[in-house]
Amino acid sequence: MARDSLKEAIEWKTYGVAAGLAGGQVPVRIGSAGSGGPVGVLTASVHGDEGPWGTLAINRMLARASVSELVGTLRVVPVAHPLATEADARQTELDLLDLNNVFPGDKNGTHTQRLAGLLAEEVLDGSRGLGSVVEAGTVVGELLDPVSSEVIEQFTAPYERSAIALLRPTLARIEGPGKVVAVVADVTEATRG
Repeated sequence: MARDSLKEAIEWKTYGVAAGLAGGQVPVRIGSAGSGGPVGVLTASVHGDEGPWGTLAINRMLARASVSELVGTLRVVPVAHPLATEADARQTELDLLDLNNVFPGDKNGTHTQRLAGLLAEEVLDGSRGLGSVVEAGTVVGELLDPVSSEVIEQFTAPYERSAIALLRPTLARIEGPGKVVAVVADVTEATRG
């Protein structure tokens, strides 16, 4: 392991996510290193039946990458859905919900909805997350080539002041089931007094 590795620089916080009266709290570890932008996110085990490979890859990358290579902020969630990972299943028996499909979550909902809410707030939001208001021209999303991951198109905020929201897949199915759609609303007049 490199002496100045990212692994040594990560500051970890553990959050408890309610799993019901009998289950108590499930710990979820979220790490962060660096500061400012851009903000990058590494997650693994969103679905518990993916095996340990994503978590292993994250741990190896953190051990081999140097802190001096980091530009901006890196947030890390090595096991995003601990109960599903423990069960080696896509969902848990607690609520049978797919974590990937319940974002942005609900802090008063079921275990998986609470977990999504925690991840949306602590990991995904950053400076331009859900509910944020951004200026015209701010990049709010990118369309990537599914083979090369090259950026095909960038999506920018179209209004003087644009609010970023998210529709759940049950409300917006544009390309097919399970796809999530971000929407941008004009809030220019609402902020003028």
